[in-house]
Amino acid sequence: MSLSKAGLFLELEKIKVFLMSDGCRLLNPLTKTQRAIFETCGLSEDALKQYVANK
Repeated sequence: MSLSKAGLFLELEKIKVFLMSDGCRLLNPLTKTQRAIFETCGLSEDALKQYVANK
């Protein structure tokens, strides 16, 4: 995978978090490219889900 800095940020900006009426936050599933970016940075999709849920 090869992305420019601008391409990297464009891909990460696509990540969507939905705030439910009860205050619960839901994370849209990550794309293959987004997962690859997170893995390259040593992060997991589960870590992102926990961060979103606890925010």
